[in-house]
Amino acid sequence: MTQHMTRTGHPRPAHPVDEERVGIGRVTVGVVAMAATLPYLTIKTLWLTGHPVGVTDPAFLNDPTMVGLNAMTFGMDAVALALALSFTTRRGMRLPGWLVLLPLWVASGLLGIIVATVPLAFVAQGPSLLDTGGPIRPWVYATVYGGFIVQGVCLLTAFALYTRDRWGHVLLAPLAGRQAGPSAEFQRVVATGALGMSVLLGGMRLYWAAGGDAGLPAEMAAAPNSFIAGVQDGIKGLLAVGGAAALLAVVRGRGRGPLWRPLTVAWLGSGTMFGWGLYAMVITVTGAPLGGGPGGALGVVQLFEMLTGLVMGMCGAFLLAEGDQAWATCRRRSTRLNARIEKAMAAPLIAATADVRSSMNVPSDSCSASQMLTVELASRTNPHSSVIRAKKRRIRSCLSTAEGRWM
Repeated sequence: MTQHMTRTGHPRPAHPVDEERVGIGRVTVGVVAMAATLPYLTIKTLWLTGHPVGVTDPAFLNDPTMVGLNAMTFGMDAVALALALSFTTRRGMRLPGWLVLLPLWVASGLLGIIVATVPLAFVAQGPSLLDTGGPIRPWVYATVYGGFIVQGVCLLTAFALYTRDRWGHVLLAPLAGRQAGPSAEFQRVVATGALGMSVLLGGMRLYWAAGGDAGLPAEMAAAPNSFIAGVQDGIKGLLAVGGAAALLAVVRGRGRGPLWRPLTVAWLGSGTMFGWGLYAMVITVTGAPLGGGPGGALGVVQLFEMLTGLVMGMCGAFLLAEGDQAWATCRRRSTRLNARIEKAMAAPLIAATADVRSSMNVPSDSCSASQMLTVELASRTNPHSSVIRAKKRRIRSCLSTAEGRWM
């Protein structure tokens, strides 16, 4: 086997291994998430190219609004495919944080509700859940929502593993005693206001989930599939209140345990309000054929859910950015301190090594104990680095050869 050679003639590995390996679990769920996007992307591609697969009325797909919505949803699922791919590679760890967090925040809200409600509604109603009486055949709904459920489970699992590997230093930090950032007072005001609004919006959702119909359009109140709407209203209401309360707890640093627990609830609550509120606004403004045009109190609730979720998301973004910046500052200071300590420890040994080399006429380009010390200190900083371990073995071999030659 041919190996690459260094300038000093020592072999080095042909394929250096980075210490940041992607776990097999993250790769597996990422690949499954990518596979789950393919049926939906295939159907949307066929519809956008004029093939009315699974549609009883071909003219339905020629509506300009439907063409625009199909293109938009195709793009959303394509982004999910790209993110799932990034979770399976080491390069994904170097993506800008906002490029990962923003689309996954919206996806968490949209897919989380589908994962939680569709299986329950299917158990309660059976195959009749898929028969809406519209121009889309039931098997299309089964394919699409089946793919969404798999996407939701696998994509969010891969994202959780990704955030643990990339931002674990922030998420695993204790909630209590967290250092306040420059915008801490602003965050408290925003989180408190968001909680008040979320209680009103969540209370309205829970009222509809309990069977109330005030504020609902008549066609929605009498819809044959109103069971799933009731389940969705109940979960959305709970997430709205719980997410806002969790965000306030995070901002104030109240509670026990690590930061990730209440932050997860705030993430899902705000993402659900913003994602579904934005989707409802798009359907209402465009007048989509399948939208139903909700108005009255329902339209107002959806609008304020979108705005409240957006404000909560911005508040959480400030909090995470300041936490990551504080950790980076602490790490830089620690690195500088460690460098000073290592320099102070290495200086006497380097001087002694130079004296020994001079007295023994050891060539200046040969391996030395000072090189071994440098690698040893680096290995303590990164004990799992295969590159550093290979360097240690190479220097030990060189030192043993030098001992036999010069001693």
